[in-house]
Amino acid sequence: MIRIDLVGVAEYQADLGPIEAQELFAADGFAKRQRDSASNGFDVALKQQEGTLTFPNIHGLGGMDSLVLHMVGESDASFELSVSRRGADAPIVKHRLKGANRWRIPLGPLGRTESLIITVKRGGPADWKGELALDRISFE
Repeated sequence: MIRIDLVGVAEYQADLGPIEAQELFAADGFAKRQRDSASNGFDVALKQQEGTLTFPNIHGLGGMDSLVLHMVGESDASFELSVSRRGADAPIVKHRLKGANRWRIPLGPLGRTESLIITVKRGGPADWKGELALDRISFE
């Protein structure tokens, strides 16, 4: 599915509000699904041990320094999160998190436009019993 809006294909405008997870450009290890409790009726659920989400050309980031993840799922699911700039060898940040929540991840100063890759890895076999999904992202 390709969604075309005022911003364009594979283009995002962070200063206009949250970016819905299902509007991602590319995903590996995640699947889009309909969910009534999601902010826009859909989220993307992690279906493998590890998955990546690519959001290229995120505009309107000047003066912002944090990524906010709006996760849904089991409260005891633990996972490792890393955020990288597209084409970079090393992640900007790597965190170990537990539970579905609203997570504010400090990234440091962001450029006006960034292309980001979000990688989520489940904590271990015990975490497979719970679901973990991303509803939307935003920036502060």
